[in-house]
Amino acid sequence: MRRLGTVISISRAGNMILRSKTVPRIGEDVYDSQLDRVGAVCDVFGPVIHPYISISSERDDPKTLLGKPFYLMESGKKSSRKVY
Repeated sequence: MRRLGTVISISRAGNMILRSKTVPRIGEDVYDSQLDRVGAVCDVFGPVIHPYISISSERDDPKTLLGKPFYLMESGKKSSRKVY
């Protein structure tokens, strides 16, 4: 499990926005600290060094997740790139 970042905002569309040091793939599943799936990566934007990640929420009230850390599951192959 690799830390993706912490939710800093909720968009008007209801997507959770967080800042990250890695660039995940679009569609990659995102989990909370209890390993519950909270959504999937739907967009990556902003500066290359620390991009913003937009996550489509599977929760009814994504505002309850503000300030919560999110994670990516690591598989046998590399699923995301480190940005330098």
